[in-house]
Amino acid sequence: MESTKRVRYSNMVHPQKVLRWAGIYGIGLGFLVASGVFTHKFGGEFFQNIEETGPLGIIWRNWHSVGCYCVGFMSYIASTWDHKKHKTQINDILRVNTFVFGTWSLMNLHLMLYKQEHVKKLLWLHVVSCGVAGFVSFSAIDSTEEEEN
Repeated sequence: MESTKRVRYSNMVHPQKVLRWAGIYGIGLGFLVASGVFTHKFGGEFFQNIEETGPLGIIWRNWHSVGCYCVGFMSYIASTWDHKKHKTQINDILRVNTFVFGTWSLMNLHLMLYKQEHVKKLLWLHVVSCGVAGFVSFSAIDSTEEEEN
């Protein structure tokens, strides 16, 4: 069917490319956070004494990985939609991404500025990456007259 036809990356418009990369980044974050189930090597690059977080840290890790996967898969799947037919839905997902990535950036910034004893300097990478993902998602929102009507 024409409405379910997938869009090739080379034919994507800017919002679809942003969603594709936000999806890849979100899924990657999900893997990074969830890797703590098997090893503290990756998460330990960002947080001090991650193996000592106890049961609450494990619960937080599991919830956070689900959130990362949700944003990632939602964005990646939306990047395959026809932009002309689903502009409102794509814009809504870009708004959600703006909020989520922006919030993650601010939360990580708070840790870097006020909780330095708990984090390592490599977490600045996520402060910047999440901030950029939020800003680019916001800039990709297509607010033309068609959507406003």
